[in-house]
Amino acid sequence: MTCGYRLVTIAHPALPREGRLICGPRPPRPFHEGVAALIEAGVSTIACLLEEHEMPRELGAAYEATALEVVHFSIPDFGAPPDTLALSVFLDDLLRRLRNRETVYLHCFAGLGRTGTVLACLLKVAGAVDDPVPLVRAVYDPRALESEAQQRFARAFSPRRATRPG
Repeated sequence: MTCGYRLVTIAHPALPREGRLICGPRPPRPFHEGVAALIEAGVSTIACLLEEHEMPRELGAAYEATALEVVHFSIPDFGAPPDTLALSVFLDDLLRRLRNRETVYLHCFAGLGRTGTVLACLLKVAGAVDDPVPLVRAVYDPRALESEAQQRFARAFSPRRATRPG
């Protein structure tokens, strides 16, 4: 089955080799076919960055109709994560899943801004030391990290300095 949308397996030496990280956009309609393509690609966990109002009920139902585990970390469209401490916990969970041989699919709506931002932070937590913006654009998509706010956040993010907003 071809999925009709771009799924990119992220290859970087900082990431755990036991699992597989795939990034891309929200599955397209009809959602059951897009989700079936993810399952065919070996995905076991969906890491969804959509805000609640962006999540179609039909997509949620397509996820629920499968054995996929879905974890959410909502980020405003074109924005940066509002809570660095919660982001650090989310990233640690993704790394744990990869170490446990899971295949994780990370997505927002278009798969560029928020997905690129979280991928940049995940690579930093995993030990990558390069500037995260060109790194993500090289290993994933040259259009990733769409906004200046996302680029600034990714460059400044440090899991050791993570704090709650406010």
